[in-house]
Amino acid sequence: MPVVGRLRSMGRNAAVTAAMLAALPSLAAAGPVPADWPRVTTEHFVVVHPPAYGADAAVIGGFAEEAWTLYRQVLGADPPAGVLIYLYDRERFPREPSTAWAEHDPPSLHMLAPSAQPPRERSWQDRLWYRKNVAHEFGHVALHTVAPRAGRMALFLFQEGIPEYLSVYRMGPQVRAKYAGYEESLRSRARAGRLAFLHFEDDYGLAAQFIWFLEETFGAGASIRVWRSAAPSWSQAIREELGVDVLELEARWVRWAASRR
Repeated sequence: MPVVGRLRSMGRNAAVTAAMLAALPSLAAAGPVPADWPRVTTEHFVVVHPPAYGADAAVIGGFAEEAWTLYRQVLGADPPAGVLIYLYDRERFPREPSTAWAEHDPPSLHMLAPSAQPPRERSWQDRLWYRKNVAHEFGHVALHTVAPRAGRMALFLFQEGIPEYLSVYRMGPQVRAKYAGYEESLRSRARAGRLAFLHFEDDYGLAAQFIWFLEETFGAGASIRVWRSAAPSWSQAIREELGVDVLELEARWVRWAASRR
């Protein structure tokens, strides 16, 4: 079994990762991939991959470690360790090639192996796409550990906006350049006067820039403070953590977005 990086010789992360390694054959047997697929082990991840895709697994493991470090900085604490990453061949991948997703039980990321991408898809689903999407999906795993209190419904702007903001705007200038269309889309919305919350929909780029607005306007970590809040509603969390009500927040957002010409 190839190894990238190393397991910590002592401490909680090594113990968690070792436990996940021990459990992996039964997990794989119960899931969509063969139990005997090889694994690449990094300090905080186990990448399960088809036999022909070991080089892909090493690359994805490296991206995952970058994401782990980013979330440690953002959360101010260690994110989960021993997280499984499943890379698939085309035969076993259950979704479209452009799809990646995270699960929480056990904590895991799922995506098509880069070299298994159909040739027509590779111009977009390239190395930068994987770097960004590994960070985005790991964000769901990391944020789940500091999730809002039960009973407060998920809100797309935060649930998807925080991972998308961090994966696009905090994973290097090349990733940001690849997703420059997000900023042009915001300018188009500003010209059309479609910035009010009434016009929001499940738009990843818009959600990412809303989080950018929060971070720039209310200080680094503002979005995480709202996410972590124990308040029973999002409006109350915003009021307690940001010091404004939703109407004032919207007014500030509209001014901020309209200024980005």
